[in-house]
Parts: sequence; C-alpha cells; structure tokens
Amino acid sequence: MTSIRPYAGALLVVSGGAVGGFAWRHYDSKRNESADGLHPQNFSAYTIAAREPVSRTSSIFTLHAQDHTGHHDLKHVWQRGVWSVEVKQPQLQIARAYTPLPPSPSAVPEPAVTTSPSSTSSQATPAAANKDDDDAHSSRAIRLLIRREPSGEVSNYLHRLPVSSTVELRGPHVEFEVPHDTTDVLFIAGGTGIAPALQVAHALMTRESNDARIRILWANRLREECVGGKSDSGARGHSNSGNGGWKSWIGLGQKPKSEDFMSAQEQEGKEGAIVQELEALKKHVGADGRLRVEYYVDEEGSFIRPAHVSKHLSETPHGKQGTQLIMISGPDGFLDHWSGRKVWAEQGEVQGPLRGALSKMDLKGWKVWKL
Repeated sequence: MTSIRPYAGALLVVSGGAVGGFAWRHYDSKRNESADGLHPQNFSAYTIAAREPVSRTSSIFTLHAQDHTGHHDLKHVWQRGVWSVEVKQPQLQIARAYTPLPPSPSAVPEPAVTTSPSSTSSQATPAAANKDDDDAHSSRAIRLLIRREPSGEVSNYLHRLPVSSTVELRGPHVEFEVPHDTTDVLFIAGGTGIAPALQVAHALMTRESNDARIRILWANRLREECVGGKSDSGARGHSNSGNGGWKSWIGLGQKPKSEDFMSAQEQEGKEGAIVQELEALKKHVGADGRLRVEYYVDEEGSFIRPAHVSKHLSETPHGKQGTQLIMISGPDGFLDHWSGRKVWAEQGEVQGPLRGALSKMDLKGWKVWKL
C-alpha cells in the first residue's frame, strides 16, 4: 500500500488516473481480445443494460458482463479504496478511465443477526446473504457515472450507443488504498468527482470493526445534478459574495438554470439518482452520523469555502490517533483551486506539491490526496 504523509513539497507517486482519464493508441492485437469477466490486462465484453439520466449531461450506465460465468469477486477491491476501469472507444482505439459507483446499499445485506430457534421472524440464511453479497461485489455489473463532455471522445461515444450495445472494459486498477487506521475523511468533490467519494464511503462503511467517519462536501454547477439533496448541517447555501465561487476560475460566465430538467423530478417528489445513493448509504450505516454530506450549488450562489473546510477539521480532536485524510476529486479547475493538479514525472503521474486554497490553511496534521 502506498504510504502517505503531510505535504512538505515532496512528490508522492500515485498510479493511474481514477478521475482524470487517459488515452493511448496502437493496441497489441492480443490485448484487444475480450477476456472472461473483468481483467486488468485484457478488454472484456460488457452489455449496456441500462442508462439512467442524472442531468441533461450526465447518466449512470449499468454494464453487465457478457460472460455470465467468468465474472470475478471484487469485494476485496471495494474494501481497499478508489479504483477504476478503462472503457475503450474502438473506432479511435483510445480508452478512458472511469470510477465505478459502489454497489447499491440495498444489494449489500446487513450484518447477520443471530436469532433463537423459536423466533418466527423471517431471516435470510447465511448462504443466501453470502450469495447476494457476492453478486453485489462481483464484476458481473459495473455502474459508471459519466458526464458527456463537449470534446470527450469516449463519453460522447458511450452516450450515442443504445441500450443493449456492447462495450469493452479493462480493470480493475486500484488508484488509492485507504489506510486501515483511517479514522476521518473529509472529501471535497466537484461534479462527477462524487463517484470516488462514494467509493471511499463504501470502503469505510463496510470494513469490519471500523467506526471511521467521512464528511463529503459536494459542489455542482446546477441543482439538477443533485435534486433533493439537503445538507446534513441544515444550512442553506451562502451568498456569492467575494471570491471563492469556482465558476469564476473556470470561466463559466453566466450561470445556466436547471428548472426545465428538474421540474418532472420535483413534481414527483423524487431525489436525484446520486442523492438517492448517498441517502441509502447513510441509512445502511445507521443514524450515528458517520457519513454526512453538504451540498453546494453554483446557480444557487453557494460554494465550498475554506471556512467550511476548517469547520470540519476543527470538529475532530487535534492529535487523534489514526490517519486523517483530506481527499479532492473533480474537474481540473476544481483541483487547481483547492490543491493544485497532479503532475507528470519520470516515474509517471505524481501528487506534486500542495497548492491552492488548502496550501494556505492550517490542516492540523491532516494528510491530503488528489484524485
């Protein structure tokens, strides 16, 4: 496992790019052949089983392995931390890495409850629970949150495909292992950067004998990305006074509105797909406050600010035993603002020095990791 420590200007190695994505050309013909189930070396055939719109530009793709007998158990990967799969665009022979969404909490059984033989309550047998757990954590089904980028060759290719089409995946590629002594995580997520945040939450919440806490600060340009999301603090967004709104440093200009897309969901009283995922995970782990989420929406004039980060850091006793992590994932401009991007060195992509807003704050010994 990669060791981590507070930034001191040193470069820290990280493999791959769970959120950034990458491409290459001229595949070896043998590496292009589909394998039985998900494989880190060879591409495997998957079917688009469903596509659920999240917003006008984002959808959740559910992909099923076409080989029903060759799928592998990914339970150990889900418990490690952040990982990705590569999706191939066959016409251009390029691929991009995407971070899978964790299994829906409803698909992962609660810990077994021991009952007396005389109990008349209905309980799932250990065998049945294990089967459900294996299915939920296998590579049989992979769910990807994908935004259709204007110049994104792979994202546009996927959004053009009809349901039942075949796509090719390769992986898993573990990008970051959450240390086993982790006690607290503050995850600053922008847009689809919520996917690795969900992975980390899932890993922490499903580890045995673990009472780690995770706080997610999730920023979106539009409310349609997080319809129905209510901050656990109960606070509404802060007005856009002074600097700090990330629209100002990625040059968005006039903020678009999302009423048209939201109207149907709001009229039906529905929460957005990712909000549902977060709420289900919170219910799965109980009402002990281990998982809390704060929502920030540009078009409503609310932005994540250093004061919000400091507040969460101060809620944890200074010098607490165990690893305390600040993790950042989102668009390049988002990373620039908060921590600076990763950089390329001879050994590949590395963390690089801490820059941005976090570099100017007293992090109280918390360690920073960019995704």
